[in-house]
Amino acid sequence: MYHGKRKKRGTFIENRDFRVGQNEIPKKEVPMLSTGIPSTLENWVNLCIFTFGIDSKPTVFMKEKMDKQGKDEYVIADEMQLLELLSRIFTDDANMISSELARRERFQKKLQKKEQEEREERDELDNMLDFQ
Repeated sequence: MYHGKRKKRGTFIENRDFRVGQNEIPKKEVPMLSTGIPSTLENWVNLCIFTFGIDSKPTVFMKEKMDKQGKDEYVIADEMQLLELLSRIFTDDANMISSELARRERFQKKLQKKEQEEREERDELDNMLDFQ
């Protein structure tokens, strides 16, 4: 079925509704997600909440966008690219949290080792005083 008007050199004019007059603007297509819902900021926030959690960085990022631009604003980015971006934000946040936990654990071990050494030194001094 032919839907485009042929231009020079074999290219086509796409998204043209020929039922309307020749000078009218073509209808705007609503971007949809693969789930069948419109690609609005509100739906992306809900998707982030279900996928990453309510307090995750991707959810906070999308909520900030929604607060600035409104919940019915269309997201025209490619779905897979945006999901990859959001998952990278989530992964980077998770890596940062795990590295912070590892750093705290190392600090706790050093602190416990220092406390153990101080206890042993105190015990040694107490033994020396008891001996005299």
